[in-house]
Amino acid sequence: MMAALLLHQTCEHLYQCVAWALALHGRRSHSLDELRDVAEQLEPRLAAAWPRAARFERHAFGCIRRAYVEARYGRDFTVAPAALAWAMERVVILDRIVTTVCEERLGRGNPASATQPADNRGRRAE
Repeated sequence: MMAALLLHQTCEHLYQCVAWALALHGRRSHSLDELRDVAEQLEPRLAAAWPRAARFERHAFGCIRRAYVEARYGRDFTVAPAALAWAMERVVILDRIVTTVCEERLGRGNPASATQPADNRGRRAE
């Protein structure tokens, strides 16, 4: 299931974005469990992207988590359409949260950052 593998890689990159933006350091890992834990410790709002309360929620995340290896090397790896659709929705939510977190960190959307025009960066006062 190429879609599950791509969702895994998307989550991996999004969690790495948070780690680099907030801690200036990323993990050398493909483990979504590890990357998610690190990112959620840095920014608790990320926990909303992948709920853990229901068995279905844990199962769907597990399918995406396992896809990195099993979708690549296992010919029999499958993900139920409902789990895949739900996971896609969760990745969209994760992307929105990560975008917000990173933009806040970079100062975008912050009224204080709007006082200095972008074209004046790096120029000396005359």
